[in-house]
Amino acid sequence: MHIDIQGHDLKGQVSTTTRLNRSPDSCPLCHRAVQPRLLSAQHDASRRRIQVAFRCTSHACQEVFVATYTEGASGFDFHSSAPVRAQPPSLPQTVSSLSPAFVEILAQVSVAESQGLGQLVGIGLRKALEFLIKDFVSSERPVEAEKIKRMPLAACISTYVNDPWT
Repeated sequence: MHIDIQGHDLKGQVSTTTRLNRSPDSCPLCHRAVQPRLLSAQHDASRRRIQVAFRCTSHACQEVFVATYTEGASGFDFHSSAPVRAQPPSLPQTVSSLSPAFVEILAQVSVAESQGLGQLVGIGLRKALEFLIKDFVSSERPVEAEKIKRMPLAACISTYVNDPWT
């Protein structure tokens, strides 16, 4: 579905009437499938892009977000929406109970990933894995819990995690 809009320049004057290839099909904040309401558009001719303010039509959200469109062959193509609120990870209750720190770190990794912070994502995933494994091993061997928490991750795995497939 194409959308014809009027883009405005910095002075608020109509600078272009153009076609967007589509509106965003989900809200970057609540992650619900929506048909957002268009509020306004700003045309940045020097960067060959249009930024469009939309309002989420979900009654539970109704937040405003901005979609960026870049010039394409037949108008302007959807590129991205911002701001992005990371979706909290959906984990089984047994994991949440076993390792609350793992769940918290994983939620922070989701935020870093949604912000395009790829270098931090890898570091965060490794830290989350360390908490999950050490919390699991500690729950299996509560007498050794303090020792386990001080061990490097590799030593913890090689000492306490048995892999029946090897």
